[in-house]
Amino acid sequence: MKIILFLIRLIVGAIGINTWIFGCCMMFYVVWSLNTINNIQSFSFGNALITNSQLIFGLLLSTVGLLIIYSSWKKNCHTLKLCIFLTVLIISMEIGTFISAKVANIQISNLVDQGWKEINIQSRNFIQKELKCCGLTGLSEFASKLDPIDQSCYRDNNHYQHQHRRLNMIIIRSRSMNHIIGCKQKLIDWLRKQRKTFIISICSLLAVQILSIILMLILLKLLQNDLFKQQQRRRLQSNNMIIIGGSCVGDDDSPTSSTSPSSLIFNNGKNKQILLDDI
Repeated sequence: MKIILFLIRLIVGAIGINTWIFGCCMMFYVVWSLNTINNIQSFSFGNALITNSQLIFGLLLSTVGLLIIYSSWKKNCHTLKLCIFLTVLIISMEIGTFISAKVANIQISNLVDQGWKEINIQSRNFIQKELKCCGLTGLSEFASKLDPIDQSCYRDNNHYQHQHRRLNMIIIRSRSMNHIIGCKQKLIDWLRKQRKTFIISICSLLAVQILSIILMLILLKLLQNDLFKQQQRRRLQSNNMIIIGGSCVGDDDSPTSSTSPSSLIFNNGKNKQILLDDI
C-alpha cells in the first residue's frame, strides 16, 4: 500500500509541475505580448479579450500546479481538496468558453481580427514573414498609419550576374517587390488546416485534467485511510498507557471485568496480590 501511495504521489506531483510550467508559459506570453503601448491600453480598458482569458487561465493553472505539488509532497488533504475544486472549476470554464463561442456564432475571421489587434509587433512581423503577406488586409492598412512598413513585408529577389574574370560570382540582392496580399485570409486558411491539431490538443488537455482529478481523488482516499490508521494506532497506544498506569481499576480499588491478567501483572502491588488470589 505504501508503494502504491508513493507512486500516485509521484504521478500527481509530476502533473502539478507540468501544470505550473504551462501556466507560467501562458503568463509569460501575455507579459511579452504587452510590450507595446497599444496593447497595454487595450488591456487596461478591458478590450483585449483573448489576452485577458490567457492571463486568467495562466494564473489559475500556475496556482493549481503549486497547490498540487504542495499537497502531494506534504500529504495535506485539505489542500488536495482545494486542488480538486479548482481543477473542476477550470474544466467548467473551458467547456463554458466553447459553448458560449458556439452560441454566439463566433467565426474564425472574428478571432483573427481580434487576435491581430492584440498581438505585438514582433508576432505580426513573424506571421508576415512566414506566410509571405503584409498587414491584415494588405498594404492599404499602412496608408492611414505613420508606422513604417516592416522588412517582413518585402521579399528578396536574387539576381545572379556571372563575371568570367577570375570565375567570381556577384550576387545582387534587390528588395523591390512587396507582399501585397494581406494576412487575414492566409491565417484563416492556416487555422482551418490546423483544426484537427487544435481539437486533438484541446481533448488531450481535458483528458489530462480529468485524469489528474481521478488520481487526486485516489490519493485523497489513500491519505485519509492512512490518517485514520495513524489515529487508531495513537488511540491504542494511549489506551495501553492508561491500562498500564492503573486507571482501569475502579473506585473500590478492585479490577473491572475488562481487566486482563496480563495487564494486572504490570500494575501496583495490590493488583498483583489480587492476581495471585485469583490463581
